[in-house]
Amino acid sequence: MAVAEIRNSNFIPGVEFRSLYLSDGYSVRGAVSAAVTLAEQNVNAIVGGSASFIAIAALNYLSEFGMPYISPAATSDALSDKESFPTFMRTVGPDRIQARVMADLASFYKWKKVCSINFEADYESNLITRFSNALAEGATLTRSTYTGAEDVPKSLEKLAKAKCKIIFAAIDYVNFGVIINEAKKQGLLGAGVQWIITDALYSEFTVDRLVNTHKITPSDVKGTLLVAPSQGPTGSPLLNNFFRLLARERGVNSTTTIDTYSTFVYDAIWGIARAVKNMNTRRALSFTNRTELLQELLGITYEGASGVVSFDEKGDRENMPYSIFNWNAGSTDAFRAVGSWEGQIAMNQSSVVFSDGTSNAVLDSIPIPVETLWFSTTIGGIVTAITVVLLALMIVTVILLIIHRQNRLIIASSPVFLGFILGGCILAITSNFFWFGEPGVAKCYLRTWFGFLGFALSTGSLLAKNGRLWYLFNQKALRAVAITNQQLALYLFVIVCPQVIILILWSAISPFQIQTVPNVTQTSSLRLCISDGDKVFLPISIAYMGLLFLTGAFMSFKTRKLPQIFRESQWIALINYNYLFVATIAIAVSYGIQTEPVIGIGITTLAVLFAAGVNWALIFITKFYLIIFKPEAVSDMKIGSKGYKTTQVVSINLIVCFCREFLAKGTNWRSGTLVTAQAATRSAAEAAI
Repeated sequence: MAVAEIRNSNFIPGVEFRSLYLSDGYSVRGAVSAAVTLAEQNVNAIVGGSASFIAIAALNYLSEFGMPYISPAATSDALSDKESFPTFMRTVGPDRIQARVMADLASFYKWKKVCSINFEADYESNLITRFSNALAEGATLTRSTYTGAEDVPKSLEKLAKAKCKIIFAAIDYVNFGVIINEAKKQGLLGAGVQWIITDALYSEFTVDRLVNTHKITPSDVKGTLLVAPSQGPTGSPLLNNFFRLLARERGVNSTTTIDTYSTFVYDAIWGIARAVKNMNTRRALSFTNRTELLQELLGITYEGASGVVSFDEKGDRENMPYSIFNWNAGSTDAFRAVGSWEGQIAMNQSSVVFSDGTSNAVLDSIPIPVETLWFSTTIGGIVTAITVVLLALMIVTVILLIIHRQNRLIIASSPVFLGFILGGCILAITSNFFWFGEPGVAKCYLRTWFGFLGFALSTGSLLAKNGRLWYLFNQKALRAVAITNQQLALYLFVIVCPQVIILILWSAISPFQIQTVPNVTQTSSLRLCISDGDKVFLPISIAYMGLLFLTGAFMSFKTRKLPQIFRESQWIALINYNYLFVATIAIAVSYGIQTEPVIGIGITTLAVLFAAGVNWALIFITKFYLIIFKPEAVSDMKIGSKGYKTTQVVSINLIVCFCREFLAKGTNWRSGTLVTAQAATRSAAEAAI
């Protein structure tokens, strides 16, 4: 058809454009036989290769003759190798592009769990391998193959066991009917299952072929999507002209449906004609040189029936567009174009008919509810209420701390470090809010940072305060030693800094991602914060917190016999036992969270509330009760008296004055004879306050 058009239009003046048609018989032997004949006939260029294996077989013989070989159908990526096939070009796209289109289609419909079945041959196997490599991150592929009809039941059984809902098929037309009918038996056909096929099966999708050849009921394959190289831009005058010529050639009124590779054959022949014309126009002489023709073809760009045609340095067609077709059983125009690809997928959603007869895309798996700790749930409501109440009480405590910062009981307890302890508790319980609702990457980071930093800050402040006391009273001979709040803040920084470094490395090396993970019973799923750092940095963080707790227990033991006003070890011990209890709960929950995810999150958040709440209560409730309701008791409080006793470490000035009086009186503090120095110490303390 194209040759006749070129001749009749006298497209190349002075050049006789002749054609020689030979059949390759769709076999390697036929391809080689045709190649030998063409070489003997001394032809200048070849359009052919109805399949990649045909083109490869022919080129293995023809390459040494330098004949340009343009294929409208050979898509194998192996043919892009210019060292092996220096004269090869194609007006169709290579497999790697079609595989990318298929992968982009999966991404467009958000199909993360996909399956495939392919015939074990070069074209089909390579296409699915390329498709697998092109799938978006996070997508999974269950792949099955077959070598003949006898393998089909077992291959499809693999997909059925995997509960495949999205099936990409690169199958041969010989076994097409066997595969479809077996898929129907195994529940892999019909509503809720989506098949996506390649253009190799287009010719099989006619009512006659489906019913009479493959014994398939057309409605069984309703909704099938087909990915194929674009036959040409809709409305193109060249494409419309092609359809008119094709209709006249076939003796029908019109044909406007895809005809597999016919437009690519048409454009390949016209490409050779245009290259010859360009050469003759420049030189005004007859064409004879195959090498020059090859170079001219590689550099040519022209408008064809299938769109703009040009070739890259490998002979592959540049910017090859693709179309997505949809089979709607019962429609006069059975395959309809419903989408396109030119670097990205564009679909006419309202025109697509899926396997259930609607335009609603098939889901890649049976949807199961995603559980999360919403505010409206019972557990979520309990956790929210307790969190809000505790946070409100701690904010009130901050206000009271500021108002009564000059109170002797607060000064004796170091208001700066009371603030640090309170800040740590607030950070810890605030982390609970980031467990609620739909998770996000920001929430993953915030609850991790707030939780660990909160406990590190509150624990570190207690250790710094108790450490100062241990140091002062652990000397063989008591002497006046000044350890200022600034120095103590530095110690706190040293304690908290390792945890900050761990969190920074965790965030930088193993960033958090959100993944939906089904629970053990497969009845629901949980969107979780996933990080590879859970296996490294989480244990390190827990180990470091454990080290702080052990250090606190050690200091509690060493300071257990101090005078009552300095003896905070009981409370430090209680707080460490509190942390140990919470850690035990957290570890148990981490192993049980998969079966009951909402309950697991609820227990985790309640454990955080328990730890932070108990710490706050032990340190602050008694203190402010005395200040607000028993102010006279604070004024009359005596060091070592049997009345109200402060349970916090006194200020550094009070400690220094106390030590001086002990040195002056010669009192042995280890013997517990504290009464002999009471009056002097109280006077010094009042002076310091």
